[in-house]
Amino acid sequence: MPATLAKRLAISHIAISLRIREQPKARALADHLNAFAAMLFDDPTQDGFLISKQQATAIVRQAADRHLQRLDRISAMERSSPDFDADDSRRSDVIMSWCYQLLAGRGESAKVDESARRQMIAAGLTEADCVEVDHMLNCLRAQRLIPHYPARIRAALDAVGACPHGGNARIAQTAIFRGYAAALRQTDRRWDGIYIEDDHLVQELLRSPAPPVTAEHGGAKANPDRPPAVQREGTAERTAQDASGPIIIDPGAADSVQQPAKSAPKPVVSLSADRALSALGRRFADEKADDRAWDQKSQKQALQTYGLFAKLLSEKGIATLRDVKQRHFSDLKAAFKNFAKSYGKSPADEERSIAELETIGKQKPADKRGLEAATVRRHLTFLQELVDWARANGEAIDKDLAPRLLKPPKGGRGRTKRATFSTDDLALIFNFAFFIGCKGWKKQDAFLPGDVVYHRALYFALFMLHYMGARREEICGLDLDDVGVINGIGYVHIRDNAHRDIKNDQSERFIPLHPEIIRLGIFDYVEAIRALGYNRVFPDLHSGTTDSPSGDKLYDELIGGLLIAIPEEGQRKKVIHSLRKTFGAALKKQDVDIETRADLLGHGGKTATDEIYVDAADLEMKLAEMLKLPIATAHLRTFPIKLIPWVAEKNKMPYSGRKPAARRASTTEP
Repeated sequence: MPATLAKRLAISHIAISLRIREQPKARALADHLNAFAAMLFDDPTQDGFLISKQQATAIVRQAADRHLQRLDRISAMERSSPDFDADDSRRSDVIMSWCYQLLAGRGESAKVDESARRQMIAAGLTEADCVEVDHMLNCLRAQRLIPHYPARIRAALDAVGACPHGGNARIAQTAIFRGYAAALRQTDRRWDGIYIEDDHLVQELLRSPAPPVTAEHGGAKANPDRPPAVQREGTAERTAQDASGPIIIDPGAADSVQQPAKSAPKPVVSLSADRALSALGRRFADEKADDRAWDQKSQKQALQTYGLFAKLLSEKGIATLRDVKQRHFSDLKAAFKNFAKSYGKSPADEERSIAELETIGKQKPADKRGLEAATVRRHLTFLQELVDWARANGEAIDKDLAPRLLKPPKGGRGRTKRATFSTDDLALIFNFAFFIGCKGWKKQDAFLPGDVVYHRALYFALFMLHYMGARREEICGLDLDDVGVINGIGYVHIRDNAHRDIKNDQSERFIPLHPEIIRLGIFDYVEAIRALGYNRVFPDLHSGTTDSPSGDKLYDELIGGLLIAIPEEGQRKKVIHSLRKTFGAALKKQDVDIETRADLLGHGGKTATDEIYVDAADLEMKLAEMLKLPIATAHLRTFPIKLIPWVAEKNKMPYSGRKPAARRASTTEP
């Protein structure tokens, strides 16, 4: 009770029964009640209620530090692009720094008025820059990045020990925006390589003598005067991943911590159950990637699953990993029934709570609500794999956890999941204007009749997908070195390259180029691309400002026409992957043996005999089987190679001009 009220009523505390049997839930609810009581009862004039200048400065520092690391990662990816432009990236940073500076100074409704315009012009910006700053402010609001996420503001206040009431939250939001702006202004480090900390590091190295090397150990002696490593703010998950010492999930749960030997002090990290699960998930995903067991898509899907379960644990107030029970997996499965089928398509879904996602789903019609059984099975499979890995690595978790028991049964056969294209469907597809003569290369013109044929992914990739049966990303992410000729047979080598990974070990294979693909000019096209200095077969699918799969761009260009040619596409589930299924089905109809079909499609054998004791079919035999496929492109004539203008001129992808700034806006907090 507040001191004055306690004195008057002679009551120092109020005790309330929560009427809850589960201790973890009771502890979490009690914490919430205590925090709420503090907000109601504390005297705003007392120290600790109002955020101090030092605490606000600490939030600025923390936000700037995190955003600097994030921007360094983004800039590293941009520099690896063949069409990287440092000046354009620097301009994007400056524009975003002004956005956050205006937000910090003028609040959530900030805009570029005459006063702000004068300030920016005086700082060296152009009129066009001022217009883009105003545009990006509107984008930030449209993406719901302002006002800032309450959970992140609360976390920032908690990190500095400030009371999370409304006034402090507004100050914290301003401090975070100040930190972002300050980080974005450090353009010299990202685009000119001027890292001032490097100079300090060298000076420190020159001042500090090298540690002695002993013959006994062949290495440096430990320095007993050096203090143990201290965890920096905002790096709890990384430290938890790297530290060899114990992870304390809850300071109050002493029985869950194994104490290290006194002679070997270890760093200690305090994590909640949801953050501990996220840290475990990241370690597990990294290990699977290192073992080449998961590709980037699998890693992304798994981390999405672990993030969802971490949210559920947080919302249920689970304090330690030991408190996770089988029913919590059941609760997640029940929530999936209320999710919108479109869950995951909006970037905002990552920031929404489980309750918010359920609310959105419940507003949808019944046929638009509830995740597909296959998707639920995938989520629960990822969770089971994490549980097995955590248990094998000695994590203290409930021995009865078994998410796999909740997996819904498989419905139907695999052959019903994707419809194949009929002969009529293929005739419609291969008569699209961009195969025979279109108005232009832009998406809206490629399907309109005209007198030009552009050689690009939309042209050659569809031939390759149809006649070779490869996966979408296997073709869209090809490197020029993956295309060649052996003994007079053209081929494509499906393997890991600098642009994408393959799905698994059996996916690596040689596939012959069908004679129709060669007739239509694939080798002339490859040489034209090589002469320009590209290393991708299809540079028109790569913007240089996003790490999205190249196949997504091909799908985006094709889907509009596919819906026109085959209006019921949505119901029949005919998508780009249907070309691969059509290929497999056609081989089966021609009595091609299952081993050769598996070699062409990149499938593993079903038995040890298939997988171990059968050699991969050679190119000549594969080509002989592929020649049994019906020809769907005989009516197409060849054209002199004509590249998309911006590819031929080695310019940036025209429709990705604002991506660097937009990405900086959408990645303000991990």
